[in-house]
Amino acid sequence: MRAISGCVRSTTVTAMQDRAADLEEITARLERIAAELEAGPDEERAAELVREASQSAAEAGRAVEAALRTATDTSSP
Repeated sequence: MRAISGCVRSTTVTAMQDRAADLEEITARLERIAAELEAGPDEERAAELVREASQSAAEAGRAVEAALRTATDTSSP
């Protein structure tokens, strides 16, 4: 049975909106990291930034996967 409206759909839409906000935050964080890297930080700071960028990219991947799972789960009959 597929939910067309009501609590399930509302919760799904909210979850997708939350993930979109998360992705926007991650994108902004990655943009700040890129700007700082372009400024030519010392090696230690550059290494920290690269680690942070890697973690942020992994987090973005998880958020996208979760959003896709949510969209797939709710569209299944």
